[in-house]
Amino acid sequence: MKNNNRFISSKLIKRIFILIITVVILFFIIEISLRIYWPGLNDMWKLMQYDPDIMRRTKANLDNITLHSLTREFTIKVNTDSRGFRLIPGNDKNNLQRKNLLIIGDSMTFGYGVEDREAFPAVIHRSQEEYKIINGGFQGCSPDCYYIYLKQNLNKINANHFLISIFLFNDSKDINFHKVILKNGEPDRIILPSDKIPVFIKSTALFQMMRLFILRRKKVNKTHPAKKRDISQDNNKIKMDIYYYTEKIINYIHLNKKKAAFIFIPYRKSIRRTHPLNLIKNKLKIIMKKHSVNYLDMAIEFEKFSEKELSRMYYPKDGHLTKDGHQNMGKIITEKLQGLFAN
Repeated sequence: MKNNNRFISSKLIKRIFILIITVVILFFIIEISLRIYWPGLNDMWKLMQYDPDIMRRTKANLDNITLHSLTREFTIKVNTDSRGFRLIPGNDKNNLQRKNLLIIGDSMTFGYGVEDREAFPAVIHRSQEEYKIINGGFQGCSPDCYYIYLKQNLNKINANHFLISIFLFNDSKDINFHKVILKNGEPDRIILPSDKIPVFIKSTALFQMMRLFILRRKKVNKTHPAKKRDISQDNNKIKMDIYYYTEKIINYIHLNKKKAAFIFIPYRKSIRRTHPLNLIKNKLKIIMKKHSVNYLDMAIEFEKFSEKELSRMYYPKDGHLTKDGHQNMGKIITEKLQGLFAN
């Protein structure tokens, strides 16, 4: 009887071992296949690193790394400086006569989809001589990230002018998904549920594919993505949404005696004035006017282009701006730059 039990036990262990080996081999086959067929799946972690305060940020000192789009519409090279800002060719030269201007935003500002010199901050830098432009675009960030980042790094940036990019299609709903940790009633850092998952798992193509699948199936209220959310700590309740963070950014920059202006970057479909996102945008404009802060609505500027021209300014599947889109936006912002910081 004992011999039979030992035989069954050893047979079971052998089967479990074979099963584990099979699963591991299958995982590697799927992982390698995905990386070959869909190289953009795990590119984010080539570009980004975990940040305890703003979830993630661009890695510093990246040297010509290659990124592929998830939609396989483009392949680009990326370089960053010692602070994790995307390099602007020629920006490292002696520009003592120029004022430093940080353009902070998300992947639209970063220039996801174009080369370093093609992103609109680089276009602005080349097109005028008053400001030294710093590309402060962060993949996947929104105004809550911008506020916390500026609060912690404003004096280290060495800039007196700040241009904040708002991309409402992502920004207004992303804020609702972020969990904000308060300190003394003030937003202190942002965390995501996925922060608990080790990076070596999150960086696999298989994990990213499953994440994309879940996100696509998840129902999101796109009509009114700026729905307010209550966050309470120590019995202090505050409404934290895109309006809240926009006002916090303005007040903090003004408190430090620096100048702020905003640009609204439109999603391709939101260029139409009847789009629901314009309701949110109009409320934000009221807040900016209240604080005497200037803004530039690129949707109004893009309305001047024909449908054929607009189709060349956005990637049809990915949705980011193309080289033409960045070029046109850079030229328009350059023309309006003096007026944006006139106050």
